[in-house]
This record gives sequence, C-alpha cells and structure tokens, in this order.
Amino acid sequence: MRVVVVGGGIAGLAAALRLRDELGAAARITVLDQAGRLGGKLRTEAFGDGYSEAGAEAFVVTDPAAVELAGRVGLGDALRHPATGRAALAIAGELVPIPAGTLMGVPADPAAVAGVAEVGAQADPDGGRPLLGPGQDVAVGALVRARLGGAVLDRLVDPLLGGVYAGRGDDLSLAATVPALAAACRTESTLTGAVRAALARRASTPGPVFATIDGGVGRLVDAVAAATDAQIRLGAPVRSLERVGGAGRVGGAWRVDGLDADAVVLAIPARPAARLLAGISPDAAAEVGVLDYASVALVTFAVRGARLPDLSGFLVPASEGYAVKAFTSAPSGRTRHGRAGWRCCAPRSGGTARRRYCTAATTTSQRSCMTSWAGCWARRCRYPRRCGSPGGAARCRSTRRGTWTGSRAPVRRWPTCRGWRWPGRPTTGSAFPPASGRVGRPPSGF
Repeated sequence: MRVVVVGGGIAGLAAALRLRDELGAAARITVLDQAGRLGGKLRTEAFGDGYSEAGAEAFVVTDPAAVELAGRVGLGDALRHPATGRAALAIAGELVPIPAGTLMGVPADPAAVAGVAEVGAQADPDGGRPLLGPGQDVAVGALVRARLGGAVLDRLVDPLLGGVYAGRGDDLSLAATVPALAAACRTESTLTGAVRAALARRASTPGPVFATIDGGVGRLVDAVAAATDAQIRLGAPVRSLERVGGAGRVGGAWRVDGLDADAVVLAIPARPAARLLAGISPDAAAEVGVLDYASVALVTFAVRGARLPDLSGFLVPASEGYAVKAFTSAPSGRTRHGRAGWRCCAPRSGGTARRRYCTAATTTSQRSCMTSWAGCWARRCRYPRRCGSPGGAARCRSTRRGTWTGSRAPVRRWPTCRGWRWPGRPTTGSAFPPASGRVGRPPSGF
C-alpha cells in the first residue's frame, strides 16, 4: 500500500509512524514537506554553551499522547519534568503573584483574586441547573464575563489563555482550551463550583504537569522520523491533490503532485488544506478553511548581572498595552557564562496576526517592572503596520532608553536581538535561529 503524508511537522510524522505500526513494513510511506527540515514548529537550536527551543519547550502530561510517542521511539528515559515554580502578572508596573486556587485564571473563590481583579458581590449566581447542557460549548470569554465580570477575564483568564494559545478568551472554545472546566460546567450550577470540582479531580491524580526531553524537543522529531522508515522529501510543496481512476485501478486512487497513492494524509495548516480539498470536497474545504491560527514571535535573552526573583516567569495582560505577553525563565543549564536565560513571547492571533509589530528591549529604565530585576522589558510598539505576512515586524529603531528590535517582511527567520552595553546593564540576546549577540553602542542611524 502506498500512503502519502503531506506535512513533515510532528503531526505528520506521528501520523506516518502510526501508519507504519498499523500497515507494517510492506507499506510505502512518503512524507512531503515544503520546508528544508522536519519538525514544523518544533526546533531546538544551539544557544551559547547549551540550547534553546525555537518553539514549544514542553508538553502537558495530562494528555498522554506526547509521552507515549516519546516512549514509542525510545526516548522514555530522556523525559524530564520541569519544576513548576511561582508565576506572576505584570499589572500597573508591579509583579503580582498569580492567585492560588484558579484554573486557567478562573477562580474557585472570588475573594482569593480580590487583589488582582474585583468581583461583584452578586457575581456567579446559582441558577439551580448546570451551566452547560450535554455537548454544549461556549467561548471562554463569554462565560467568564457573564459569571464573574470583565476584570477577571482581562487580568487573569486572558493572560493565561494568551500564554498557551496566543489568543483571546472571546475567540477560544471552552471545550477545546479548558476541557476539564467544560466537563464540570455540565454538572455544576456555578462557575466557581465548576472550578472547585475540576481542581478536586486534578488533585486526585497527583503528578507532574509538564514534560520535556533532555537535550531538546528537537530530539523527538529526529527519533519519530527515523522510526517511520518513510521516504522523506523536503523542499517539496504540494500544489495539487486529485482523485484518479476507478475501482481496481493499478497505481492508487489519488495523485499528489504526480505521485500516486492509495491514501493521503493532510497534516498541514487549515487554509492550505482547504485549497487542496476545494476541488475534491468543497464542503470539507469550507469547514476546514474557517479555522484560524496565531502568530508568535519568540526571543531568547541571556541577561548578565540581573537581579532575578524566585519566579518561573510572568504574564502581561493585554490591557497593560505592551506587545509582549509573557516572559519565562530558561531552565537551568541553558544559560551561558553565568547569564540568566529568559524567553520573551509576543503572540498575535486572528486579524492582528497580520500586523507588523516590534519587540523592544530596554536595559536602563527603572520605571518598568522588568527592569527592576531583570534589566530588560518590552515597551509598546510605536510603529505598527499592516502587511500580508503573519509574524512580520516593524523596522528597527533606537530609543533613548533602549533598542527597538524587529525585522522586515517577509519574515522567514527572526533576527538577532542586539544587546547593547548600557551602563551597568550589559545584555545579549538572540531569536531563532540563535546567534551570538553583538555588544557595543548602537550604530548611527539605527
């Protein structure tokens, strides 16, 4: 049997491995990808004396699929469980610890979040029936705003959702993003009661929350690709998919850019998939084509001489007006020469994914909450532009207190985030692919 898998990301590779396990060694499996490497959004890059992830750093273990995949390809012993330290919210120039007893920012007790978001006394009334019916779904933002108010959504729920899904609560499904809470809402009559029920179920199954792979998540890509025993064709964009022949036709029932196949798997983003399906199944193409994606810019910094708190990172609510939405500390061993590693995330989703924006790192201002202990902070982008390339950025500019960094569209790789030797706060930084940072004064006209 001949099978063509379109897409060489981790989803396409996992599909190819599943096909190999189901069909056996006799199957001829071909993986096509337009990129020059496998892995899609997963990539591990050298960074100083260690490494840095250009995409996801870890995966949740509550869904066992990734853990099982790692075990299937011989990486079970390489699994590591990062410690989940305290996290904070950057609000009004201060770092405020994320309140305990919340699920994706939704509180089990409104009083516990009073220091972050005010909840009215009459909020979350008990209507005497479950919040959701069987199989019913709702936008996270609509549910939280109606039950607990806009402050909880803006200051707690949206930052946490944005850190994971790079989206806003009003655009995200409760069942897709917080399935445990959605399930509890089908039995509980208040949102806070649903949170308590979901947290109680989680407490009944203790264990680590996250897992990663020693040496980088990129090892998983290489191991899965090798286990598929598939023919890999890189730099091979797929422009046509057609059904050919009739029953009993020798050579397969599908043709993928001239390649015959008995079956085809599309493991690519929704819109390219919709274009390939348009001539075969317009209904399927229409259903798939409405799905949207987020664009995320990641920058890894190595900060020297910083005063770091005991935090795993912090989130920045959109209401604070900054382009950057999250900073996370790099795990131990990924820094170089005693510098502290930090990863900055600037997501854009929906229509804003097509906006050019820049990320600014300032190393002298003591007025922002980041400079007070890490020596760098992201200021509001002053040069937004519209462009046709998701993930683009405004041109680089220098300011009196820091350096605007960015790139010119079309963006295929993020540039080096230059580290200027400002008095007392020398830093270097890199974005993917990481490169050695330049240290010195900004060039004239930059």
